[in-house]
Amino acid sequence: MSHELYFYVDATDRPVKKGLFGPLKAEPGDGYVSGDDLKAFLHRSGHFEERGTTGDGFDAEYHNRHTGTTISFRLRRSTIHDVESRYSFPGFNYTGLSVSIEYFRPAYFVHEGAMLIEEMCREFRMYVLDPQLSPLLKKCMAVTIIRSWELGNEKAVKAAPSGEAGAEQDNARVSPGRRARPYMPRDQMMAWWKYMYRKDELTTKVRESAVRIHVPEWKIIRRAGEQQQQLFFAMTLAEGIGYIMPPCDVYLVKRNGYKEVGAVDARELLPRIKEYLRPWSFSGMDFNVLTSPDARRMAPALREMPLENIHKYEQIAPGSFVDVETGQPD
Repeated sequence: MSHELYFYVDATDRPVKKGLFGPLKAEPGDGYVSGDDLKAFLHRSGHFEERGTTGDGFDAEYHNRHTGTTISFRLRRSTIHDVESRYSFPGFNYTGLSVSIEYFRPAYFVHEGAMLIEEMCREFRMYVLDPQLSPLLKKCMAVTIIRSWELGNEKAVKAAPSGEAGAEQDNARVSPGRRARPYMPRDQMMAWWKYMYRKDELTTKVRESAVRIHVPEWKIIRRAGEQQQQLFFAMTLAEGIGYIMPPCDVYLVKRNGYKEVGAVDARELLPRIKEYLRPWSFSGMDFNVLTSPDARRMAPALREMPLENIHKYEQIAPGSFVDVETGQPD
């Protein structure tokens, strides 16, 4: 299940030439552009993957490997007549471009997607039609798209099988995308997304500074084989290496020349190492920082910590959880 959006130009704003993917340029004049212009725009995001080309368009994905956010793009000029006949109103000229954002995903999928969509509309002077809205709302803004997707996603998640013990047989009858997913509270989810979405930018900033520290992946883990599927934050903490340290529940420790590997509960570790940590902030995000000199001084304390079997936990893929509590729909 997914949320579909249609992109159109308004003939009352400017002339329209049928059968082309334009006129979409934001500059003065009527510059008609092609699907290649759209691809060039999407490539600027750094997360664009073309999936296939047809005689009248293409299929592509925006996929952010850090956050897991995936958005499908489809350009088909052959669909223009069908869509215009279903959603006819003055000035509506469908471009043949549609976007699909899947349900059963965390809300940051649509937040990340809406930023890209808003920029794309400015670039090419397009508007968005959201057919999920009733009554139909034309010229949708990002905030409207986000709210509409969130309502659809909440309904879909609450209608899915619970995934509790004993529900496996029911789950087997639905597609994998509709099976119950682990839950993460909204505030934690958005904090994680903000960090991972800007991880490359943060890494660049750290490299430009005089402080030698590593910007780690902020992992999401759960206890292996647990039906409850409670989620935890974790990061790798290797002996002698400096790190940005986002808030974690579990640290995956590597010590003694990486010969010893195991998990440590943050409640046990942090009181013993807090004297080595320094506050640091970036773009509204607050972290602790462990510098390389402090990491070397901290090594004896790290070696004293008892380690749990690291296989007690398993990492889950970005985007494979939801921020809607499961259950029956209202």
